[in-house]
Amino acid sequence: MRKPVFHNFFNTSGLLELTRECLQLGCWCLLSFTASEDYRMTQDILEDVRKMLQMYKGLHNFHNFTSGVKYHDACAMRRIIDAECSNPFERDGLEWITIKITGQSFMLHQIRKMIALTIAISRGLASSDTILRSFKEGFVDLPIAPAHGLVLEEQHFHNYNKKYASDGTREPLSWDKAAQNVKKIREQYIDRSIVNKEIKEKAMLKWLVIPHFHDYEAYVLAGISEMQEERRPSHGISPVWHAQKRIFQVNNAEMQHTDSKNNDQHDS
Repeated sequence: MRKPVFHNFFNTSGLLELTRECLQLGCWCLLSFTASEDYRMTQDILEDVRKMLQMYKGLHNFHNFTSGVKYHDACAMRRIIDAECSNPFERDGLEWITIKITGQSFMLHQIRKMIALTIAISRGLASSDTILRSFKEGFVDLPIAPAHGLVLEEQHFHNYNKKYASDGTREPLSWDKAAQNVKKIREQYIDRSIVNKEIKEKAMLKWLVIPHFHDYEAYVLAGISEMQEERRPSHGISPVWHAQKRIFQVNNAEMQHTDSKNNDQHDS
């Protein structure tokens, strides 16, 4: 069975093999700190993030980490082989981390929701047991992190090589011979594009308000009624919540309009 490795690259004013290549580290700061490009991840936060990522390892039901999949669907079961986080590093004046998640297969949005929940916990918006609750039957309201920076870095063919190439009759499937070229191309084109786009658009910093609009304690058991089949929270959301969300939507639209206008002026 092929095992994809995703790579996430994050600026630490935010987080995320599949690899999330670079995440800006500002995303990881606690709510008592202002999320900004000046933020630098502490060793304590880094160790907490690594511990949280270990909670995803193993065979779990990831129905809450995708869409259109129910708890009892066979496809909800996914095995995470490894989840690791690099040490922070500087690039173009920003601090970044790389999160590498290796699994047998992944579902739509799975990695992005895993990263988003890890960020929410790191920032104090949710408790660490939310990860374990998310594997259970009930619906848990999880945010989804931006796709920018998410890269399918490598596919492994361990089972094929063991079954068909171990006796020497067939050539094993491996990227080893091309590893240096792959690394060079990724760093020169992919990583550079990720960094430049984050510096210009600040997608992670702008996204950081989104996790505030999720109720991580809402827990709905599926299969009891049609209402629950729609995976809705079990209690009402307050008018204040709706007002805050509306304010964010208006402000975000104005920000995008201003950015677009500035870009048009710059192009002209």
